[in-house]
Amino acid sequence: MTDKIYDIIIIGGGLTGITAALSWHRLGLKIAIIDKKPLLSENNLPSDGRGFAISATSIHLLSHLEIWQHCQQYAQAINDIRVVDGSPYFGVSNLFLHFDHQDMGLEMPYGYIIEANRLFGALLTRINDHHDIDYFAQCEVQDMQYDIAHYHINCYKDSKNQDSKNITLTSRLLIGCDGKFGQTRINAGIDRLEWNYQRYCAVFPVTHTHDHQGVAVELFQPDGPFAMLPMQGKRMSIVWTMTPEYVQYMRDASQFAFNYALQQRFGYWLGDIHAPNKDNIIYYPLMFAHAKSVIAPRLALLGDAAHVIHPIAGQGLNVGL
Repeated sequence: MTDKIYDIIIIGGGLTGITAALSWHRLGLKIAIIDKKPLLSENNLPSDGRGFAISATSIHLLSHLEIWQHCQQYAQAINDIRVVDGSPYFGVSNLFLHFDHQDMGLEMPYGYIIEANRLFGALLTRINDHHDIDYFAQCEVQDMQYDIAHYHINCYKDSKNQDSKNITLTSRLLIGCDGKFGQTRINAGIDRLEWNYQRYCAVFPVTHTHDHQGVAVELFQPDGPFAMLPMQGKRMSIVWTMTPEYVQYMRDASQFAFNYALQQRFGYWLGDIHAPNKDNIIYYPLMFAHAKSVIAPRLALLGDAAHVIHPIAGQGLNVGL
């Protein structure tokens, strides 16, 4: 294929990458997105159980880009945040930190909880409205080089619906938005500071019998935090931090044992809870990483490609935005 020249090429078509593309498109810039995954339909996105806490500042950005309007009906306001410590064996402290946006004189909540697939679906809806943003799905970057004026990206596009082919794209600026294990940073020769927390995070939704009233709870335990984040309806998104040994125990345990351990941590403040099949739960390894530089000649890093932080405050996506 003949070289196609862009102002900006974004490697990585995730939440941060698409938001960046929509932002810069408003400036009249010619944008391309390269992503190795297939491009899914906004109406057929599977849920992986993750819920994102979207801050008020991020909502202003998403609203300005006409993204939030497509997904706010699925979002749950965080009306109150409670932070407490305790142990699954000795109970929860009677004292807790309490944050209420009304006490602070704020007109809108601190943020909202929304499922990842709902937010991504809204982004796909907006990107599909802009046919002049080129989206190269199922496209693997083979090589990237820059000269004084441009970055040259050689890709291999694999498609079942058409012949696979090599593509060469050229841009004035390259954005690495390909996640914490992305190759853009590595290919640019940028080192990073990183460490492993020796913990895993299980993220999944539960249903319960009582109304949560928009209350989010962060329970600090010896093994790590256990977060209960309100979702629409009588549902909570659970973020459960575990040691590697406990992850293996949970994987080997029966569904009854898993449910019992979950209820012990969750408590009975929302009545009985109902968890999904434990065999469908994904355990994410937790790490910290920060690129030693987020820029190089004609290149910049965004999102998890630039910095990976602990999910304790739910700010990873917000920092990326």
